[in-house]
Amino acid sequence: MLRFALALALIFVHGLFAKADGNQWFEPHGSPMAIALVVHGLNSKPSGMDSLAQALAEIKIAAYRVSLPGHFGPLNNMKTVTRAQWTESFFEFYSAAKSRAAKDQVPLYFVGNSLGALIGLSLQLEKNPQKQIRFDKMVLLAPAITPKFFTRWVKMFGLFGDDYILKSWSPESYQAQLGTSVAAYKALFALVDEVEQKARPQELDVSTLVFIDPKDELVSFEKLKKFISAHSLKRWKTVPVSNDGSSLKGKYHHLIIDEKSVGPEQWKKMLKDIEIHLGAES
Repeated sequence: MLRFALALALIFVHGLFAKADGNQWFEPHGSPMAIALVVHGLNSKPSGMDSLAQALAEIKIAAYRVSLPGHFGPLNNMKTVTRAQWTESFFEFYSAAKSRAAKDQVPLYFVGNSLGALIGLSLQLEKNPQKQIRFDKMVLLAPAITPKFFTRWVKMFGLFGDDYILKSWSPESYQAQLGTSVAAYKALFALVDEVEQKARPQELDVSTLVFIDPKDELVSFEKLKKFISAHSLKRWKTVPVSNDGSSLKGKYHHLIIDEKSVGPEQWKKMLKDIEIHLGAES
């Protein structure tokens, strides 16, 4: 009876709390040739970016993999998350990575997935010079800057309150929480609108590699290419990704963050492209 009660308690706790998923440095052997800030997507486990962070460490890039508010701790954190919480936390992460890069006298790079990519771009367009951020190079995975039109329909669920939780479509093993709040979606779309309205090549046109599956369910590949062209982002390069070799049950084209989600051959190619792009290979 006691064993049964303990099992129920564990299920209850798992339902209320996401696994603690704090910020983590992935260090190379020896001195780093660069520092990279690595940021996850919406309702994605921050640790889902660990494979990529470890791969960066293996090519002598110290990777700072971070956790955005709402993506760890109780579900209530997701219910009440705001744009300001994300941008303020991101700036703190950036400041720590920038300080490390300055200390080691090496370049500072950015690796962002989906929401993480969006926040990073938004802060590069910040008018307040004390809050602006700058990177020497970027790698963006399925950046949420050109969401498909129907994705905004989720805001209709705001009729039930901004704390209303919508079930996530991605595999449960990749999810940070049991679902995504209307508040989180509203914050995301506010950032999308900011980037679209403020985008300027003088801030965003740094050497950037953009990975995206043309079949992405959430981000429009065609709109992304038009965004790059319209804003004269001549140093951005899009790299189409296929998840035909994915070992996951079902196909999740927006999910391109590790070997399981894209397959071993595609993952190997992505890592090679990243290595060349970030200058780890002579």
